[in-house]
Amino acid sequence: IAVQPSDLRIFPDSAYELAGATVAEDLGDCGVVLAVKEIPPELFRPGVAYVYFSHTIKGQAHSMPALQAMLDTRGTLIDFERIADADGARLVHFGRFAGVAGTIDALWALGRRWQVQGFDTPLSNLRPTIDYPSMEQALDAVGEVGAALAADGLPDALEPLVVGITGYGHVAQGALEVLARLPMRQVGAGELAEATMRSDEVAVCVLTESDTVAPNQSAGRRGVVDVADFRAHPENYRSIFSPVAARLSLLINSIYWDPRAPRLLTWEDLVPLAARGRLAVIADLSCDIDGAIQSTVRATESGDPVYVVDPVTRAARNGFEGPGIVVLAVDNLPCELPAAASAAFRAALRPLV
Repeated sequence: IAVQPSDLRIFPDSAYELAGATVAEDLGDCGVVLAVKEIPPELFRPGVAYVYFSHTIKGQAHSMPALQAMLDTRGTLIDFERIADADGARLVHFGRFAGVAGTIDALWALGRRWQVQGFDTPLSNLRPTIDYPSMEQALDAVGEVGAALAADGLPDALEPLVVGITGYGHVAQGALEVLARLPMRQVGAGELAEATMRSDEVAVCVLTESDTVAPNQSAGRRGVVDVADFRAHPENYRSIFSPVAARLSLLINSIYWDPRAPRLLTWEDLVPLAARGRLAVIADLSCDIDGAIQSTVRATESGDPVYVVDPVTRAARNGFEGPGIVVLAVDNLPCELPAAASAAFRAALRPLV
């Protein structure tokens, strides 16, 4: 086993050597290459099998040159996204850690946005995920914020704190793992209009397809969506999400978005949402650029994770100041929890190698 050297990994090169691997830049003798993120296409060699997240299964334009290079070199691509059980459930993924890291970052961003607007809240004491030495310490910090919220509440102008999570997969479960450290009360979308939420609690709503889309031909605004039909024919549906989004303080987007599906929030939807000012932060953990949520205009890095988008001008400005909505769009969130994410990924992948 050869391991390329790196000064960025959470585990030092010496740890791999102690485990019996050879640390070497040259992988020329290796018939199988495992990676995580996209491999530059110029590195592909004829006849080699590559195992990584290729980001090609939805026809992502930025990965098409790499797919063509793989075909040209007659290599083998084994994509982690397509390793699944008989029911189609993925077996090798980082979803939980994207949800945990992204939600901690989202709560930090919400606190900073409110601070810029002149409100000091318990969320102001939170730091970005990458600032904590471990996932346990990051979650403990959220717990401290939760205790302060339960004790002190929020300023009247900000209450109630309402968090919406689109999706209910691994990423959403990671988000709920974080939010459970707060004085959380889970509510349905229909309850968001009720004035029953208090300043010392956080209302969390897990939003399903029935809360976000409806068939094009239906006369009513809402109804139970046939999920199998929606996944097979998403082009036959329209978004009904904007009224729900208007009641949120924080939106955590964790859905798988098919380009044939309607956008959850278009520029036209975002203009009144920004003007109203209640929806302060959109944490787009799915990070589909110009996808389900049009304000996700570009991806960000963990060291500079947010920008403010003005939906009127459609301009994005780094940081927390200015008119519009704060967007968090880090596309490699599990890297913010490198030790925990690596251990879980190893446990899932090792039996399959």
